[in-house]
Amino acid sequence: MKIIREVTGISISGQLDEVWEFDSSFAVIPEKTNLSEIEINNALSKIPIHLQNKHFVLLTSGSTGVPKFVIGNKARSEELVKVLHKAQELEFIEQTIVVLPLSYSFALINQWLWAKIENRKLISTEGFSNATILKQVLDKAENAMICLVGAQIPLFKQFFAEDCCFYGVNKIHFAGGHFPQASLEYIGKLFPNAVVFNNYGCVEAMPRLTLRKAGDASNASNIGKPISGVELKTLDENKMVFKSPYRAVGFVEKGAFIALNDNQWIPTGDNGKVNEDGSWTLFGRGNEIFKRYGEKISIISLAESVSRCWDGGVAFYKVQDSNGEQGCVLVVSPEPESKQWRSILQQLRKDFSRVHWPLRLESVEKFPFLSSGKIDMQKLEKDSEKNTIHWRQRI
Repeated sequence: MKIIREVTGISISGQLDEVWEFDSSFAVIPEKTNLSEIEINNALSKIPIHLQNKHFVLLTSGSTGVPKFVIGNKARSEELVKVLHKAQELEFIEQTIVVLPLSYSFALINQWLWAKIENRKLISTEGFSNATILKQVLDKAENAMICLVGAQIPLFKQFFAEDCCFYGVNKIHFAGGHFPQASLEYIGKLFPNAVVFNNYGCVEAMPRLTLRKAGDASNASNIGKPISGVELKTLDENKMVFKSPYRAVGFVEKGAFIALNDNQWIPTGDNGKVNEDGSWTLFGRGNEIFKRYGEKISIISLAESVSRCWDGGVAFYKVQDSNGEQGCVLVVSPEPESKQWRSILQQLRKDFSRVHWPLRLESVEKFPFLSSGKIDMQKLEKDSEKNTIHWRQRI
């Protein structure tokens, strides 16, 4: 099986154009991975022979600690692109500017494959690794779409002047983390002509399940309604599962191949609920919801609270307190001034009882990021002793 590896400064779009036209399946490997060549080849060798043609393989970021090789079907993904083209109102979009790595399913399907199927222009950049070039591309944009993750909003503030305006960007799609609802005013000033969408899904969905325009809800947790063909429901403890005609056909994890079929409900990894209007509210990943002294704590709700008064980066990692109870630590970036971190604490005290508060408030100058653009939570927690501590609870 042909392997396409991402390398900083070199776009893989040309290689993707070539391999998509052949019957043979291929794999896309992100630049940042701890897996060796032998481990990658061993995993790919577990894929059954009937999937060695007309399919493609993506390696997840491994943010859960268990890397997964997810197998998508080319024809299914092409059908998804047609559905997204209509749902995301992309008829008059002429180009898409790639800020995220194409090994990330969000960028691969929503941008590279969309541009290929709809015969639109794809413009590759190195993202914020070369912010100067990114700004030049955005300045020249015309009827353009970009795809981002919420964690990148603080990077726009860090690298670009306050008076920057990119008038040629008309569609912005967010996915892969908490939707930056609290930053919509800033996004509106930066991209004054853009319609903003909240996209939700997972790599097993390849990758889209729901969609909403930013203005259709005031809560960042609202992920909109399922796209055409997708079904969602919840199991015990609000665990979300889905069926989709565009889904992955299987995956390799821990050295074993697991097939996915049309009749099974596939976990999204998140908890949520359906609203009266058919839209869905996301409570967070399974590991972002935990019990503390008998009360259910939602990290996504804490993040929304912090975002009301802090426009920098926000992340949480879990720890235990001195009594052995599960808790969390809030990390912000960049380092806040005294007035700012006190404002964060006041907001949390206003919105939640003490048991919900983080055990500590820490900061880092810059978050570590995965190749997908998401915050590298494993590295953040591993290097936590280097963080600046601004406040801690007295337990």
